[in-house]
Amino acid sequence: MTTRWLRALPPLAILQVGGRKEQRAVHCEEKQPTLSSRSDYPQAVMQANGWHFAMLRDEHRARQFESAIQKAVTSGDLVLDVGAGTGLLGMMAKKAGGEVYACEGNSAFADVARRVQRANGLEFPIFAKTSQSLEVGPDLPRKVDVLVGEVLSSSLFGEGILATFRDAHRRLLRPGAKVLPRRARLHFAVVEWDSVYRGSYAGQVAGLDLSAFNAFRAERRLLELPPVDGTVRRLTAATVGIEVDFGDPSDPLIASASPLVREFDLPVLADGICQLVMVWWDADLTDDGDVQLSTDPFQPLPAFRHGHWGARGQVLPLAENGDGAAANVRSGDKVRVRLILRQDRPDPQPYFTVAVL
Repeated sequence: MTTRWLRALPPLAILQVGGRKEQRAVHCEEKQPTLSSRSDYPQAVMQANGWHFAMLRDEHRARQFESAIQKAVTSGDLVLDVGAGTGLLGMMAKKAGGEVYACEGNSAFADVARRVQRANGLEFPIFAKTSQSLEVGPDLPRKVDVLVGEVLSSSLFGEGILATFRDAHRRLLRPGAKVLPRRARLHFAVVEWDSVYRGSYAGQVAGLDLSAFNAFRAERRLLELPPVDGTVRRLTAATVGIEVDFGDPSDPLIASASPLVREFDLPVLADGICQLVMVWWDADLTDDGDVQLSTDPFQPLPAFRHGHWGARGQVLPLAENGDGAAANVRSGDKVRVRLILRQDRPDPQPYFTVAVL
C-alpha cells in the first residue's frame, strides 16, 4: 500500500492511503518549521481558533488596557507581563517607557510573540515559561514595579489569575508594586432560560428514554451560553458574589488558596423557574477604578467581546424524577444561593446551589 501527500495545511494534512483519502493531525515542518514541531503547537492552534482571534479583535479591551498602562507605568519601571500571548500589553508598557520582561507558558505563542515584537520594533525578553518558574536574579534583574496580566477568563478565575498573582506578590513584586488589573467583582443572578436549560439534559426522543446519559451532566461547571435574548428572565437581582483586590497581598483570595464559601438570601423578583445561575464580572484596571472592563451580558457588549468573554452559566440540578423540572418560585419568595470557590485546581471556577426558603 502506498501513501502519497496530497495537501498539507498545519496542523492537518490530507493523505492518500491506498485507494482512500484520510485527514490526519500531523506536524507539517516544511510549512512551519519553528512552530509545528513544538509539542504545544496543537494546543496553541486550538486556543487561537477557540477564542484568541476574537480577543485580539476586541479593540475596546486593548484600548482600556492601553489607558491603564499609560497611567501606571513611568519611565524606568520594571514591568512584567504574565501570560503574554502576543506580547500586546508588554509592547504597550514598552511604549510607556517601561523596562519590560514577559513570560508565556506556551512556547509556540512565545515564539510568535517575538515575531510580533520585531514587526513592531518593540523588543524585550519573553520567557517561554510561566511566571511561577521565573526568578529574580537569573531571569529578572530586580523585583518588579508593575505587574500586568490579562489572565481573566469568562468565569474570572479560570485562567489561574489568583495563583499567578499570589505567587508574584510573594516572590517577584516589590512592596507597593502596581498590579493591572487592580480589582474585580464576580456578579451572579438566578434566571429562567428555558431553551438553554432544556438543552442541558437528556430525556425522551423518538419515543426512547435517554435520561441515563444525564450521568454526564455538568451541574458544577460553568458552561458557555449563547448571547442573551428576550427569553431570559432574571428572577433575582444581580448580586456581587466575590470581590478581590489583586494588588493587595493581604486580600483573603490573594493571601490564601483556601476555599471560599458564601451564602446569600435573595428576594425573588418575578414568578418563574430557577433554571440557571448566570455569572459575569467587571474589573478596575487602575487603582482609582476610572478604567474598567465588563462582561455583563445584559448590557451591550463591544464587538467581538462575546467571542472570548461570553456569557457563562451553571445549570441547576434536575428534579428527583429526572423530568427536567427545576424549582418554581413566585415573586416575593426568597432563595438561598450558596457560592463555593475551590482553588485546588489550576482553573478554579465558582459553583452554586440554590434552595427556595
